[in-house]
Amino acid sequence: MAGPKLTGFKELEKKLNALGVQAGTKVMRQAASAAMNIVVKEARAKAPVGSEAHKTHKGRTVAPGFLGRNIKKLSRVSKSKGTALIFVGPSSEAYYGSQFVEVGTKNMAAQPWLEPAYESKNSQVVDRYGDELRKRIKKVASKR
Repeated sequence: MAGPKLTGFKELEKKLNALGVQAGTKVMRQAASAAMNIVVKEARAKAPVGSEAHKTHKGRTVAPGFLGRNIKKLSRVSKSKGTALIFVGPSSEAYYGSQFVEVGTKNMAAQPWLEPAYESKNSQVVDRYGDELRKRIKKVASKR
C-alpha cells in the first residue's frame, strides 16, 4: 500500500534548519505530537470494550472500556540527531491491549485495533504534521 504523497517538506526542512537543532527539534516534536492526537482519538474509539469488569495485573478492578480510556501518547526527542518520536498505545496497566488483544495469542484470536487506527488516519496525520510545522516555524521565526 502506497503512503500519502508528501510535498513541501524540503522547504520546511530548510526553515527548521535555520532555527537551529534545539529549536527545530522542539518544533518537530510539538508538531508531531499535535498531529498524533488524531491517532490517539481513533485508537480510543477502536479499542475493544469487554462486557464485564476485570482486574488489571496490579489487582485493581476496572470497568469495561479501561483499555480505550488508557490510550496514551508519549514523545521523545533526540536533540543530537534532530529527531522526534511519538508513541501511541495503552498505558502500562493496560499493556494487554497491544500485547495480547492486538496480535492475539495461541488461545485468543487477534483483534487488531491500534494499527488499523493509525492506518485509517495516516494521511490526516501527515497533513496535520505539515500544517503544524508551518504554524510553529512561523511562530518561532517571528520571535527572533
